[in-house]
This record gives sequence, C-alpha cells and structure tokens, in this order.
Amino acid sequence: MSPGKKVDEKAGILDFDAAEFYKRGLSLSQEGCHEEALEALNFAIAKDPTHAEAYFLRGACFYALGRYDRAGDDIDAAAIL
Repeated sequence: MSPGKKVDEKAGILDFDAAEFYKRGLSLSQEGCHEEALEALNFAIAKDPTHAEAYFLRGACFYALGRYDRAGDDIDAAAIL
C-alpha cells in the first residue's frame, strides 16, 4: 500500500459516525488489537458521549491491557448510561 493511500483511508475514516467507530473497535478488540480498538472507541465516545456500549467495550480493552483503574471508570460510566 502506498503512503498516500493510507492517508486517504484515514481521512475517510474520520467521516464515520459513532456506530461505525464502535463496530471498528469491536472488530479490532476481537482480533486482540486492544490499543487500536481504544483509538476507535475514543472516536465513538467523542462523537456520542452517551454510547454505553462503547464505554463498556473500551473498559474491556483497558482491562485486557492491565489498565484496571481506567477499565473500572469506563464500566461504571456504561452502567450509568
């Protein structure tokens, strides 16, 4: 893949809505790519701060990475929403 192609793909991704970012985060987390999933889930939450599933999945990713404090915060946020 050429460097220009990668930039073009990233520019298109920024047009995703919260649900699309969530789906991308879910797919990445299922593949074990938790850091990359966090990035997608951060975008999902930024686009829709009430997306409870995104908070829960982000919490699960933090947990998988051993970041337990952040995991608990996100799971608590999901429960409140």
